[in-house]
Amino acid sequence: MNTLKKFSTSTFIAAGAVAIGSLGMAAPASAETSQITSVDEQQMRATFDKYLVPEGTQDVLIQDLESGDSWDNSNPDSAPVSVEDWSNTSESVSVERYEDGSITIRSAEMPEALPDGLATPLATISGCTTTTGSGYAVASNCTISHNWVNVNIGFVASYQIVNGAPDSITHIGNTTQQCAAGTCTRPNYTVSKLAEDGNGPAVAQIQSTYQMFQGAGSSEYWVQLQVGNDTISVHNS
Repeated sequence: MNTLKKFSTSTFIAAGAVAIGSLGMAAPASAETSQITSVDEQQMRATFDKYLVPEGTQDVLIQDLESGDSWDNSNPDSAPVSVEDWSNTSESVSVERYEDGSITIRSAEMPEALPDGLATPLATISGCTTTTGSGYAVASNCTISHNWVNVNIGFVASYQIVNGAPDSITHIGNTTQQCAAGTCTRPNYTVSKLAEDGNGPAVAQIQSTYQMFQGAGSSEYWVQLQVGNDTISVHNS
């Protein structure tokens, strides 16, 4: 799962690079043995139900996991057969459906009013606050995440961008991780750059290895935030 997928980009102008202190890289305990428990199944079916995946398809997908077979949504060679807009008044939501019935969900909290000419964020970002001024915007405590139904990982980030100056990531931490029908390793943070420069955007990423039920195989899941060129974008495996 090493193919980069750029799911969405949002245009912000924001403040220049700011020195970062403690990164606060909190992470849950290391992986522990996991099977498809009733809690795992309920969690997955709740997500499937919310996005109208038929019960029969759910049964097949869950049986696939029990048999050690991965879903199309985790295969880098598989493309979604449809993309649906599930947005509401407070959140921008997009659902991708794959041939086997598996789905992925990306969502974005609708931001506060932005300066004229700036676009609404379409990245997988929720739970953050936005402060704006003349030529800049600052986003604080934004959850960057992606949900494959059986695996959901993310982290909290704050970032700043300013028109005509380097953009930056000022804080990362507070891991979010849920794994069903398998085990996930302790999430690993990678901070390539905290500030945009001539070689590209600021980049922060979280990665976890998912071991399938019965040890049938493993996959790398990761979510990445890029901040640069007066934009933000979220990428994932």
